[in-house]
Amino acid sequence: MTAVAGDDVILPCDVVGVPDPRIHWRKNHAAIDLYNMNHKYLMDDTGSLVIPAADADDSARYLCVAENDAGLITQHINLVVYG
Repeated sequence: MTAVAGDDVILPCDVVGVPDPRIHWRKNHAAIDLYNMNHKYLMDDTGSLVIPAADADDSARYLCVAENDAGLITQHINLVVYG
């Protein structure tokens, strides 16, 4: 996935399951703490990761991890931010 610096970026992670899956995000293998107020990442209602006003520092390999009692599924997204 590519973006231009300053664009808002949405990295999709649309999953459904019963029970509802817990969704976690990682950036370059490090967990993203969505409750930490020192970063700009947000997760929307669908589980997608929202990066407001992306910049070159947001270029990375992201991993969406969704899990519930039935199992675990992952999705990798490579993001390159130009500009």
